[in-house]
Parts: sequence; structure tokens; C-alpha cells
Amino acid sequence: MYIGAIFFALKNNFGGIKYPVVSKVVKALLSLSHGNADVERGFSTSVLILTDNRASMSEKTLNSYMIVKYALKRYNNLPHTVPINKELLNLARIAHQKYDEYLKEKTKTKEQEHQTRVKEKIRKEEEKKRLEELELNKAKLEVEEKKLAELRQLEDAKSKQADKLLKEVSERLKKGIEKKNMEEIALAEAMLIGVSKLRGEAQDQQKQVRDKEKVVNKRKNNILDYFSKKPKKD
Repeated sequence: MYIGAIFFALKNNFGGIKYPVVSKVVKALLSLSHGNADVERGFSTSVLILTDNRASMSEKTLNSYMIVKYALKRYNNLPHTVPINKELLNLARIAHQKYDEYLKEKTKTKEQEHQTRVKEKIRKEEEKKRLEELELNKAKLEVEEKKLAELRQLEDAKSKQADKLLKEVSERLKKGIEKKNMEEIALAEAMLIGVSKLRGEAQDQQKQVRDKEKVVNKRKNNILDYFSKKPKKD
């Protein structure tokens, strides 16, 4: 002890204690228990309380049991000897109030957790439905784009066929007029009817192409809406 007193009394160049932290550490170490008796007693008490039918007991309940058990030791574990005074009644009232608040808070927490689970379930169901709609729109878009390509090819073929036939009609009509060949002129006039028919069919195809383009664009917009309006998690 004498050496320790000299060590802790050492001063630094500024007149202060040279090792201020060391003294605190030593004092803290000296305050520690040299054995595990207290811990072992605590375990023994816990084992007595946590019987097979109480294996799922919460920590809060276990602590409550242990507090009561330790308090009864003051009265030789005889509950009927505990004095029923004003202080005890007041503590009982406060304990009941705290327990009531705990139950209300627990119920509130459970309800909030339930609501959270319900919301999450709804969100997942909605997300699943949106994904299914997205995949359906993608599949339909693929089909519509294929039909649109076919209609465009058909419309282009009709237009080219009509242009080719019109050119041939023009040449026949010119030759027929130059040679005054009435048969050639009549044939040219008959061919003009075919040109007119092909032009009408080409126009019908153009209308179908425009209508199909609207359908395709609508499908594309539906797909874009999925990404632009995707709901966020709470």
C-alpha cells in the first residue's frame, strides 16, 4: 500500500497527477468479485423458476419473478409475514399501472406490426399483379408489332403493284392512242379498273396500319407507365 501511495502521488512537470487513469483502473479492478458465487446463485434461482412448463418465459417475466424471490428472502421466504403498509400498496398500484401500460403498448405494437404485414402483403400482391400485367402487355406488344410489320409489308406490296400496273396502263394507252388501236385502248381502260381496285386496297391497308400503330403505341405507353408509376416502399 505504501508503494502504491507513492506511485499514485507522482506528479508531472505541470504539477498534476502523473498517472490519473491508472488509479481509476486499479480501483475498478479491486471492486470486481473474486468468484462466481453471485452469478451461480443467479443461475440457480433462474433454474428453479424456469421449469419445463415455463421454458418460453420472457426475460421481463423472469426478472419480475426473481425480484419477488429476492425480496421474500428478507422475510425468510414467508409471504404472509410481509407487512401490508401504505408504501407496499403504493408500489403495488404503481406496478399495476406500469403493467397495464406495458400491455397497452404491447397490444399497440402488435397491431402496428399486423398493419405493417397487411400493407406489405397488399403491396406484394399489387406488385405481382402489375408484373403480370407488364408481362402480358409485353407479349401482346410483340404480337401487335409482328402484325403491324406484316400489314406494312402488304400495304407496300399493294402500292408497288398498283404503281407498276399504272405505269403499264399508261404505256399501253399511249401506244393505243398513237397507233389508234382501239383494242389496246380498251385493254388499257380495263386495266385502269384493276389499278383503281389496287389503290383502294392499298388505302385500306394504310388505314389498318394506322389503327395497328395506335394499338402498338398504347401497349408501349402501358409498359412505360409501369416504370414511371412504380409504387415505392413505405
